[in-house]
Amino acid sequence: MFIVSTPRHWLISVFLRLTRFQDEPAMIVFESGFPRKLAEDAINLDFFSDVEILAAGYENTQIRTMVNILGRRRFSHILTGSVNEPFVQFTIHLAKLQNPNLASYLLDDGLFSYQATSRKPMSALRLFSRKLKYGWWYQEPNPLKINAPWIDGAFLFFPNKLQGALPEKKVHGIDSNWLSVLDSAEVLKKLNEIYGLTPQRVDIDVVVILDVYRKAIETSQDYPEDVVQFLMKLDQSGKRFLLKYHPRDKANDPLGIQQRFPKQTVLPGEIPFELLLPNLNEDVMFTGDISTILLEAKSFLPNADVSVALIGSHDRTPLPMLRKAGVKVVDVYRDLLI
Repeated sequence: MFIVSTPRHWLISVFLRLTRFQDEPAMIVFESGFPRKLAEDAINLDFFSDVEILAAGYENTQIRTMVNILGRRRFSHILTGSVNEPFVQFTIHLAKLQNPNLASYLLDDGLFSYQATSRKPMSALRLFSRKLKYGWWYQEPNPLKINAPWIDGAFLFFPNKLQGALPEKKVHGIDSNWLSVLDSAEVLKKLNEIYGLTPQRVDIDVVVILDVYRKAIETSQDYPEDVVQFLMKLDQSGKRFLLKYHPRDKANDPLGIQQRFPKQTVLPGEIPFELLLPNLNEDVMFTGDISTILLEAKSFLPNADVSVALIGSHDRTPLPMLRKAGVKVVDVYRDLLI
């Protein structure tokens, strides 16, 4: 069973289905926050033998849905990027009661798949209240996702960058040619068709990757002005930029960039960045908030100029990893040289 919350997780799941789990029936569960139209269109692509789209609602409603699924099927693997979601924790808990040999894996979910977050431990009272709400099976999430007691291992793009994993965790690398595999299987072509995109060389000078807008402005009220000023500088200098919102940003262009710069390219968060990578020039400049995409960009296009602006990022623990990969660091977007 694959449980996915973003189009990127879906792409990783399809790749693993084609290369690692091709010899057994596989189910995919789309979380309620997954783009609904993409989930419905993806059903017709026949990569998975069974599909469930979770309805939006209370977590206990999602838990009941998973109880129904586990009541009619037994699983040998569960793979998910959402290891800290209560309904996911419950699903793995119940599935392991049914099959003690079940293996549960974290799907690469960005930079915090590799490093612990800086979140404070849950208070005893809060943990107790959650056990009352969900059940005594509930356990506190671990700051490092792979170390959650209900997770056995992970599939990661950069396993050598993982820091602090317990020795018993089984870590598997995702092949660096995974996009080529998906391209050969026409997965990228089908996804482009779903989004109405034409896969062709994109003549872009600068790619800007933003974090969830609400989180960024909570970190700095100056964030919107700083981003817009930087984009204005790009536009006035004749640079062609592509701005990409975060997959979990449900608002439609919250910064109003397309209206301000109608000749530039703005993509909604739900479009996977991996659709763009093969079509970008090798000398393109990448910048943005702290994101695993910057790490992917540097790996996929080693000659690209990649930088990160810190103004909208509250948790900066991944910075050493980005610096080590050759990503430049500035405090604000206005400091970037173009």
